[in-house]
Order: sequence, then structure tokens, then C-alpha cells
Amino acid sequence: MTNLSADDCKTIGDDLRTKLKILSGTIWQARANSPQIDSWLANFTGEVVATDTERTYALYLLTRLMYYGQREIRALLRALYRDLFRYPILSEIRRANGDTKDSVLLNNLFEQELQATRFVGLGDVATSGPMLLYELRLATELRDDVFTTLDAILAGKASDVPPAVKRYVFIDDLCATGDQATGYSRDLVEPIRSRYGSSVELLYFVMFATAEALGNLMPPATNFDRVRAVHVLDESFKSFGPNSRYFPAADGKLDLATGKATATRYGAKLSGSPLGYGNCQLLLAFQYNTPDNTLPIIWSKVGSWTPIFERRS
Repeated sequence: MTNLSADDCKTIGDDLRTKLKILSGTIWQARANSPQIDSWLANFTGEVVATDTERTYALYLLTRLMYYGQREIRALLRALYRDLFRYPILSEIRRANGDTKDSVLLNNLFEQELQATRFVGLGDVATSGPMLLYELRLATELRDDVFTTLDAILAGKASDVPPAVKRYVFIDDLCATGDQATGYSRDLVEPIRSRYGSSVELLYFVMFATAEALGNLMPPATNFDRVRAVHVLDESFKSFGPNSRYFPAADGKLDLATGKATATRYGAKLSGSPLGYGNCQLLLAFQYNTPDNTLPIIWSKVGSWTPIFERRS
């Protein structure tokens, strides 16, 4: 671990602040403005290296944050619907009909498959999964009748159960470790499987997932028949992993060891997982919340710590 010179802190810091000003005014929708950044930086008080060095590293990590606002989320959900649902079904229909290119036939048969599908938010009413259904409907202009709830399925509502329904598609935003989705599979999806058996297909589609998490969710480990993600986060998205895409930086003046030591020291005060739940070390935030797999120095509000993208429990 090394301290940066005063000149390096100023030069690198000024450049990073310029980038953050642009991010705040565009992608971040005016979140993390200059006063908010200054309040967040005040958390770093020189416990690992010099205060100015710690704050320069903090600024750098903040510029690497992947933030998804409403526009980006809807684009991701359109991709989820198109690439993970519509295109695979159309491909199956085409093969089953002699590789036909008859667009009218394909569209008619796809509509039948869509009518036999229900999209479900993974989780209870207060979690992000059900909220994403609203965004999915707006992004795709799907009919209201292809959306349902777990309660309606388990209550045996005629329009939401077999034989009318052939598949349930569970929607989620992030699967970083697979722990939560595995729990939902056991507690919420297993009752559907127990009641309807193999007469329905249970699919889990997520905007972001790590490769490890996807592997953990593959059948027979869970009740899902198929698990897919729009974007798979490889090991390079671990902020301080051996294959980190973030370090070294600033012409080699920002090194991984100092960044990790700083994030770990302060993160340990904020969470039992100093670098994010499951040691995921992510730099990811959504308009509606920040995952706990992201570095806690970004989102925590424990004690006197001032977050920059606060996580809502």
C-alpha cells in the first residue's frame, strides 16, 4: 500500500470529479452531486493510508459504479423478454414446423404460447421482483392478462393455472450468489411444482447474474427448469479480484492492494460482509435500490456513515 503524492491526488481527483459531474448530470439523474460526494468522502479519515489518498481511491471507485436508471432498466427488460423468452420460443416453433419462414404462422403460434404464459415477480410484494413486472409491462406493452402473482397461482385461479397455463416466468433484477433465488425456489416455487408437477415449466430470468450464481440455480439444485440472465457478470466485475477490470488505474498510480485495504477497513465497520454480501465486490446500483452485493462503503447508513447510493432495506 502506498500514499499518493499531493500533486497526484489533485490531478487524479480533479479528473475524477469532472467525470462524476457528467455522470450525475446524465446517467445518474442528478444523484450524487458535488455536495453529496463531499459528504460521502468525509467518511474516509486516513485509517489505512493518507486521507487524501483514501478519498482519491473512493472517487475512483465511484466513477466505476454501474448505475441503471428507469430508461436503462426498461431496455434491459425488453432484452430479457426478447432474447430469453420470445426468440427461443419462436425458434422452437419454427423447428416444429419444418423450419418455416411463414411470419403469419409464426406470429399466430407465438401468440398462443404467450397466452399460455404467466410472468411473475420473484419475491413478496415489497421486493424488486414484483415491481419489475410493472416496468416489464411498460417496456414491452404486453397485455395485463399475462401477468399474475404467486397468490393467484396457488389459490388455483382458473386463468392462472394448468391446463391453460404452460409456463411461469419468474423475473428478477440481480442474482449474485444464488442464495436468495434458491430460498425463493424452496419457499415459493416448490409449492407450485408440488401442486402442478411437470405440467408447467418454471423459468427464472434475471437482468444480471454472476456465472457462479447461475450454476448454483441450475436444476436439479432448484425447482426452476431453466435459468437465464441478460448479462452474466464474470470474475472481472469483482472490484478487487485477481482479474479485476478496475485495477491498476490512473497510469498505474492506483493499485488494487490499497483500494482493497481501504474498502475492507471501512466496510468492516458497516457490514459483516465488508466487500458486499457473498464477497461479490460489485459496483452496481439501480434507480430503486442498491444491492447488498455492492461494496458497503457505497450504500451503508450504519452509525454515522453517510452513503452515496443508499440501500433501502
